[in-house]
Amino acid sequence: MSHLQDTCTGFLLGGIGEVNAKKKANFLVVDKDTSVTTIDETFNDFVRRTDVAVVLINQHVSEFSLEILAGDIGIGHTLL
Repeated sequence: MSHLQDTCTGFLLGGIGEVNAKKKANFLVVDKDTSVTTIDETFNDFVRRTDVAVVLINQHVSEFSLEILAGDIGIGHTLL
């Protein structure tokens, strides 16, 4: 979940970003029009997925949803 276009572009060019056969991406680009609900739902989806081990969130994005970040992210996930 990143707001910085350069960060997302670098990760995607590096092969980290993926859209699977079900059209689900393992990344979310947050801009000024992204709702807090979308951020929360995507975060919850990421921590439930077994193919996602690290969730990287820019600080200003995390400030939108401190409550969700305070919850349990489960075993096997790292939140940066």
